[in-house]
Amino acid sequence: MKNALIFTAALAALTFSASAQSDQASGKTEVMTPQKLWELGRVSLDDVSENGLVLYGITHYDTDANRGNRDLYLGELATGEYTVLAETKASEYGAFFLRGGERYGYFSGGQLWLAKVNGGMTELPTILTDVEGGMGDAKVVELNDGRLLVAFVTRVQMDQTPSQRHPLTLAQTGASSFMPARRRKTARNSPFTRTANSTSTIVKRAEPAP
Repeated sequence: MKNALIFTAALAALTFSASAQSDQASGKTEVMTPQKLWELGRVSLDDVSENGLVLYGITHYDTDANRGNRDLYLGELATGEYTVLAETKASEYGAFFLRGGERYGYFSGGQLWLAKVNGGMTELPTILTDVEGGMGDAKVVELNDGRLLVAFVTRVQMDQTPSQRHPLTLAQTGASSFMPARRRKTARNSPFTRTANSTSTIVKRAEPAP
């Protein structure tokens, strides 16, 4: 773990140093501002394997869109080299190694993805789950027989909403024209119009990709 932390810190330092040297070579100097700080990628560690591989992510923020996006990387402690594993519009998170570093998995779009690592080269990941509504707070445990035990949280609807129980809307009955504007606003904000959801923990066994 100590080596992995050193690797992560060194990677961030090298990235910043390379950028600074490039600016100096071009004769360009810039003042560090809050905007510049937001443009820097945030490095965070996910997992370290027994054979010296590191899974980590770099998050970049778009202040105009007011959102961030996290991409996934694979690093080698011995050489300092890295490989981009996933660089999509959907953030990749919760990455982990399996079988001592022969496989890796991660979550993206609320689903579990899995792939192999072959001597530093990686294959295209395969989606392993198809959970309606996506998974949250997921944990994966590899069983002795090679199967994966996936525990996660998802939101499920426990009961119908009033609009689902009574699909005939106010607009169809014409009642909205007789309801004052303030009264309509109160009705929309009424707690009785909210969807009844519940958080449930589900344990699922999934076969790993061949």
